[in-house]
Amino acid sequence: MTWRSGFSLVNYKYSVNRLFYGDGDKTHQKRKIILFAIASFLILPLFFQISNGVFHDTSFYFNSGGELALLPIPLSTIMSFVGIVLLGGLTKARLTLAVLLLTCLGMLAATALLAVDHGSIKKSKLILLAQYVLPMCALVLGQQYGVRPGAMNIMAKAFTLILVLAVPAQLISTLASGLNILSPSLFLFSAYQHLQYIPVIFVGAFLVAIFTLWEFHSYRLLLSILAGLMGAYVSFSLSILAIVFLISGMVCFSGRTILLRKKGLYASVATLLTILILACSLASNDSEALKEKLGDYTPSKVSQEIDEVRSNTDEVIFETPSEASPKADEVVFSTPRNLTERAMYLTFYMEEIVQNSSSILLGHLEPPDRGSYPSAHNYYVDFIYNFGVLAIIPLLGLAGFTVYSVIRNFPRIFISSKTLGIAGVVLFLLFADNMFKVGMRQPHPGLMTFYLWGVLLALLMRLERRKL
Repeated sequence: MTWRSGFSLVNYKYSVNRLFYGDGDKTHQKRKIILFAIASFLILPLFFQISNGVFHDTSFYFNSGGELALLPIPLSTIMSFVGIVLLGGLTKARLTLAVLLLTCLGMLAATALLAVDHGSIKKSKLILLAQYVLPMCALVLGQQYGVRPGAMNIMAKAFTLILVLAVPAQLISTLASGLNILSPSLFLFSAYQHLQYIPVIFVGAFLVAIFTLWEFHSYRLLLSILAGLMGAYVSFSLSILAIVFLISGMVCFSGRTILLRKKGLYASVATLLTILILACSLASNDSEALKEKLGDYTPSKVSQEIDEVRSNTDEVIFETPSEASPKADEVVFSTPRNLTERAMYLTFYMEEIVQNSSSILLGHLEPPDRGSYPSAHNYYVDFIYNFGVLAIIPLLGLAGFTVYSVIRNFPRIFISSKTLGIAGVVLFLLFADNMFKVGMRQPHPGLMTFYLWGVLLALLMRLERRKL
């Protein structure tokens, strides 16, 4: 049995090497198809349920009720593991493999040590552990992907294709339904978490595409049209992060092209078109939709507590010196309920973390009641609450290394449009998006974030090697 297993392993390695490193046009074409398919399926917002097949749901905030059979699972989950097997070359992904292994060991050790003190491990803790670990595996895939010749161009083309198909479909579905807020339907299937996470991921994919493919004349018109569609898309999503992400990304894109004198006029037109369509779409939209999105849509037990303290926390009254008509001179500012709830969630998690040394270093044995406190709305705080500071050190170390490498190599990164684009996208996802959400523990946005991070690391390590 031993020699057969060894033979199978050698045969597999030979097959992978032949596929990716063999000579000939056919082998090269196969490599391109596989890379294109991996990037396409990772960004595609196609979900399926164990009990119902392809996910079809028209509600804005689908809730599985904790039932695994009803939980929408993204197709990208399967593709990430298939991609790791197909790409092979794990020796070139040693950094991300080490971080993944150390983080997993830290989480398991924290869970085991807490179980020793409390006598058992609950099922919810193991599910939560899997929920964190699953997206992290895309780090390895991203580094495997990023070392392949021409991978960035292929990935950008795959992103462009999916966005050209998905964004117009969702906009048409929204307009056909007479809605003032983005519809989850893409006709053939529905997008899960289409207001919370997918708009930011789509904007990131678009920015990667436009930074990478703009130098190709044949893509400029298509990307300019797509830029306008993205403006309408994020305006209907009413996602503040997605809107800020798109505008800042496009401004940086046009500013760089003007500074380097690389078709700056065309880039400026695309940027202005995006911002103009976004602004017009927001202006024509029903303000009640925005109030609904930022208002009462998150049902929880905390809402009752908010109602009790709302008069103290939600209104700030500034009185003018005039005493003749004080009521007429009052200016009242109201904080949206959603933002108030997020602040209370974060406060609760922070207070629970610093209870004692065990909660700081090892976290808590079980998560809080989802009905009361669904998450900290901050990935890093949420991670530390559940698994402690010790487990997150490898991940924070990798984030620090990423920032250091970007700063150290910034002049060379700035010259390379595609490297600059993915660097900006990854840094925004890590230090802006996940400071206000827990996207990196969600299957679809988490896989995409870690995957792009892995690709960036491969590019940065290539720059580091050239310096040696």
